[in-house]
Amino acid sequence: MPVKASNRYETAIVALTKAEKRLSVLPILLREKNYAEILRETNAIAELSLKGIMSHVGATPEDDTPLLSAMKESLKTMPDVIQKNFRRIVKVSGTIQKQHTRLSGSQDATKKEASDAMNWGGFLVRMAQGVIKEIDD
Repeated sequence: MPVKASNRYETAIVALTKAEKRLSVLPILLREKNYAEILRETNAIAELSLKGIMSHVGATPEDDTPLLSAMKESLKTMPDVIQKNFRRIVKVSGTIQKQHTRLSGSQDATKKEASDAMNWGGFLVRMAQGVIKEIDD
């Protein structure tokens, strides 16, 4: 049974709101020099942003399908901003995931890694905002 557009939009807004809130905490973590936590939070921000975009366009991947793979399969149905920025979305998301995976093995992270992750998380949230909030504007 297909998900109604209003439910898709509500689900997308919930994911985006969570991503925005997590993003707003990152400068505090940076001041506290909690670089590892910034990498963890940025990984969550990436997932929430991508899930929000996917939900908004009605593409609901199977639980075991990676978000980027599902997004690629649905790329032709994605808004222009996503299609135009897809390579960067893949690169940024992949880098965030690699940092998060590396962090699982060791608890150290550098200020540069944290700063880069904050910028990448901001990019993904802006992409999601551009897709999800365009209806509200």
